[in-house]
Amino acid sequence: VILDECHYMNDPQRGTVWEETIIHCPSRTQIIALSATISNADQLQNWISKVHGPTSLISSQFRPVPLDFIFCSYKGLHPLLNKKGNAMHPNCKVWRSPKGQKKKARIGRIIQSKAPSIDFVISKLFEQKMLPAIYFIFSRRGCEKALENINHLTLVNYSEANQISQKLKIYSKNNQEGIKDKLHFDALRRGIASHHAGLLPAWKELVEELFQLGLIKVVFATETLAAGINMPARSTVISSLSKRTENGHRLLFSSEFLQMSGRAGRRGKDTQGYVITVQNRFEGAREASLLALSE
Repeated sequence: VILDECHYMNDPQRGTVWEETIIHCPSRTQIIALSATISNADQLQNWISKVHGPTSLISSQFRPVPLDFIFCSYKGLHPLLNKKGNAMHPNCKVWRSPKGQKKKARIGRIIQSKAPSIDFVISKLFEQKMLPAIYFIFSRRGCEKALENINHLTLVNYSEANQISQKLKIYSKNNQEGIKDKLHFDALRRGIASHHAGLLPAWKELVEELFQLGLIKVVFATETLAAGINMPARSTVISSLSKRTENGHRLLFSSEFLQMSGRAGRRGKDTQGYVITVQNRFEGAREASLLALSE
């Protein structure tokens, strides 16, 4: 039995599937548990040994394509970590208000919390040749809104646009009932798409195929794309470091952050992968560096 993404055992809603599979499998059944984001692997190994049988831990710290963590503020792209990669970059200082300067403090806080727009982030990635990118947004509505907000951007050349149009013709011929609204078609022709559970499977397959061919330059996706789909990119953009849950907002777990980060860097194509975290009203470089440095 192969348990892919075994760290989902930590998920409050879905974790019981992994947990009960390990507990109830006969001891004669060999289990292979895979994960790239577990920090307490020794603890998990001991637990599986107790409930199932003798278990070996095989671990590796090697990554074929190294990652570079970048922070995007309203001023542009900045290195998030120092040269040693063990602390926040000194240029990413958290703004603090001097004593007795309340008015300036309010102004400074507004400037510090000013979030860069989506088209600004994508334009910077385009300039730095850091596309294609997966842009993670934690809601279907947010992904659709992002498509609307950048309806003026074109990220493909004439030849790539023609190839996309050919694929769209075949899709339209085979999926008459699955032709989405004009927004998705127009965005796709410009090298931009969204990918989430609210879209038809045939459309998502088309997006995945075009992305793997390098014809789509930006995909707005929910967190589900981070697991189980073969869509590596040169860069991943994480729009927010917190997410809404049944119990309110919370910061991302390190495993969630690393799972999305791991989509960056295409083996055999890129020598470097880029993980971009974006400034917003609630989180900044401090929170981003803590997650980037987590085990």
